[in-house]
Amino acid sequence: MTKIALEAIGYKVNKDLLIKGNQIDLFVEKNEPLTTNRFIVECKDYNSNISIDKLRSFSQVLASISTKEKPVLGLFVTNRGYTKEAKVFAESLNITLLTLKELLDLSFNVTHVIERIIEKFETDELSGKYIALSCQTAEYSSGTIYKPVEKFIDNFLFNTKRAGAIVLGNFGTGKTSFAKHYSYTLAQRFIQKNKQFKALPIYINLRDVNNLYSLEATLLQTLNNLYNANASMVGLKHWLQNKNTIIILDGFDEMASKMDKFECSNNINSLFNFIESFSLIKVLLTCRTHFFKTQIEENQFKNALRLYIRDWGTEELTDYIKLSNPKNN
Repeated sequence: MTKIALEAIGYKVNKDLLIKGNQIDLFVEKNEPLTTNRFIVECKDYNSNISIDKLRSFSQVLASISTKEKPVLGLFVTNRGYTKEAKVFAESLNITLLTLKELLDLSFNVTHVIERIIEKFETDELSGKYIALSCQTAEYSSGTIYKPVEKFIDNFLFNTKRAGAIVLGNFGTGKTSFAKHYSYTLAQRFIQKNKQFKALPIYINLRDVNNLYSLEATLLQTLNNLYNANASMVGLKHWLQNKNTIIILDGFDEMASKMDKFECSNNINSLFNFIESFSLIKVLLTCRTHFFKTQIEENQFKNALRLYIRDWGTEELTDYIKLSNPKNN
């Protein structure tokens, strides 16, 4: 795992080298514009914090390898942490101490993503005017009505092996509002302790995307440009392979409005091939109902649920008026 994380942030990694009679776990190098950074890396999987004794041994190895002409730095990585004495000792010798989690965060800073999603929603005018929406699993049905949509989606996404859900609705029903609000809900939940239904949300407005053929590249671009994630492709793939993630793709009809049925089909196939290659990913795709019915073949979405947002009724209109004019309440 340490090797993967270091490669994710651009280091060339060599394993299990014998250097000047010392067995080295990892020797890593990275060319910078003005210098080359070299580290020997010690990896320890202990049940307790690393003590100063372990670092003393490591520092002796480092001193025997590093030279003035070719300086080598030290990096110690553990799954737990370090004692106070060990931290002071390492600082005096310029040895970097990291936990594995901290190292992995350098290849994909999830914290920035969560903070940005929360900030964007709370500064959006939608924040104080979001109306709880209702949904059904059939377009025309007298069956069960679920409200709010978020509660139904939670139970569905986190208790099924299905790929996700296609959220359908007419113009003005609030599909984008729901997509943004659910992203915000997931982001808040992500940083709270002892909460169920945890997953990293990645919201993408498909109006800004040409196609879904290179979804990995689109995700990486979105994370870095909009969310300041400082993610590498290797770091992103590692996350997607190991952590629960919900990709929220908003407005398929807006992206695909200039495509013919063949092109739409290819994009959808590409999307679900991508989702199926990562077992911990779920997808929410919003689309206008009419576009879905006329441009897309039903069987293309495989086992994804079709979920229909209901048109606003008296309750939704009343709630909206109250939130829009709080002085009149």
